[in-house]
Amino acid sequence: MELSNKKDERKFTRASKSLAVEYHEDKKHGELIRTFMMDISVGGGCLITYCGYKPGQVLVVRISIPVNPEEWVDVRGRVVESLRKSNYKYSTRMEFVDLNHNQKNLIQEFVKRVHFVKELKK
Repeated sequence: MELSNKKDERKFTRASKSLAVEYHEDKKHGELIRTFMMDISVGGGCLITYCGYKPGQVLVVRISIPVNPEEWVDVRGRVVESLRKSNYKYSTRMEFVDLNHNQKNLIQEFVKRVHFVKELKK
């Protein structure tokens, strides 16, 4: 088995912290599906879904961010990949599209707080 020396080449700092979310497919305004996000950054995140999605599909996601728990952040995410983790769960990576200034600020503030707390625990 070969070990990779490849660095994490993400453009944005991410927070590996579970967040409550609801989502639906962009063109289907059906019932919101409740699940959680495993990590998040200003660039995107990883969502647990109950079916696989094709790269390029757009999901509309409502994220509860603890910086302001009463306020949900509504974002659109383009699927990068959807990997089966079990018979009923998929790890779906997505990049956010068209974030406005407010959305970016809330996500950035959350990521900063997660990293600040992590540093305090060291």
